[in-house]
Amino acid sequence: MAGESVPEAAELGGARAGGARARGTRLELEDLPDEPATRALAAGAGAAVHALDPVPVVRRPTAGDPVELLSHGTRKTLRKSRNRLATDGLEARVGFTSDPADLEALLPHLETTYRDRDVAHGLPCALDTPAGRAGWLARARELSAAGALEVATLHLDGELAAYVLGVRDGDGYGVLEGRFSTRFARYAPGRLLEFGVLDRALRAEGVRFLDWMTGVAPETLLAADASRARVAVRLP
Repeated sequence: MAGESVPEAAELGGARAGGARARGTRLELEDLPDEPATRALAAGAGAAVHALDPVPVVRRPTAGDPVELLSHGTRKTLRKSRNRLATDGLEARVGFTSDPADLEALLPHLETTYRDRDVAHGLPCALDTPAGRAGWLARARELSAAGALEVATLHLDGELAAYVLGVRDGDGYGVLEGRFSTRFARYAPGRLLEFGVLDRALRAEGVRFLDWMTGVAPETLLAADASRARVAVRLP
């Protein structure tokens, strides 16, 4: 809902509800910010607003280094990871890109890494169905074409070990998705890259907070010191 005024949101809600009725389908909009524009959209659609679990965020520190936001245990994990990389002689390279051409080149490697954890644990993967894979690819490509997507990567000795997809939304930076290769689990590549993303985001001009975009327990995340209310708009 970022950038939508209350009247525009109400008009959009009415249009979305009308389209849903014409198709004979439900209107379900999940994980929206609890703000006046969202409430106006729901009112315009004649839909109900349902509270969801709050989403943890990390606020930009007014002073000091973002590393100070991490717990003692997390800082220890990052030190241990870097020490193991040095001991084993692995070269770590972190990169960031918003170029759609770079995304296209990375997509096959991102897909392999996305699948890796599920395969390793014998779990079904969202990309196993044609619709799931097509939706995943379309989301990344559409966000990239709109200039909203940033891809962060960690390569160890030239091999992709972890990636994070991030989106800039107003004064926030959202972590859309992150995966790592279990082959490199010894080095905690996901944590290493998450800190690189956090540090970069909170140092960027105009960014006030990093949004984890998930309702999981804060203690499982790299860091969290606040939360943002989220709601769903649903019309049967």
